[in-house]
Amino acid sequence: MVIGTSICDMVVDPQEILLAGITGVAKDGILAGLYGYEAGQPAVGDMFGWFADNLVPAGSGPGLLPGLERAAAALAPGQSGLVALDWWNGNRSVLADADLSGVLVGLTLQTSAVDIYRALLESTAFGNKAILDNFVEGGLQLREIVACGGLRKRARSSCN
Repeated sequence: MVIGTSICDMVVDPQEILLAGITGVAKDGILAGLYGYEAGQPAVGDMFGWFADNLVPAGSGPGLLPGLERAAAALAPGQSGLVALDWWNGNRSVLADADLSGVLVGLTLQTSAVDIYRALLESTAFGNKAILDNFVEGGLQLREIVACGGLRKRARSSCN
């Protein structure tokens, strides 16, 4: 899993399995001798970049992101009543529809930036769970997840 401007989920398996909603399959494409399966979310880092550029007060400095993380972690899932979908640049996997757009529903006059941040985190997690569930339902076994990439670095620099 490479997490940055987008998320790219890559799975390797010795067998070729045709999966619904997954168009990137190539033998030797990731590791020699294995089929590589690729899926992803096309606007994750960009979505949080938008949040930082538009909803974070100017001059907040690098200390704001850890505070948002702590405040968002204190909320229970769905506590704010907001529902978000991470389709801000379409849905690459599993729906494979580039014309879809992001959704943020449930805003009230009491909605805070922390509530929106938490909803965006939840939308990212839900979108990724849908992709991973699709791999498993299609017959691929997931034994280990390795996450890498520049999302944390980019999010931090966007808040500077």
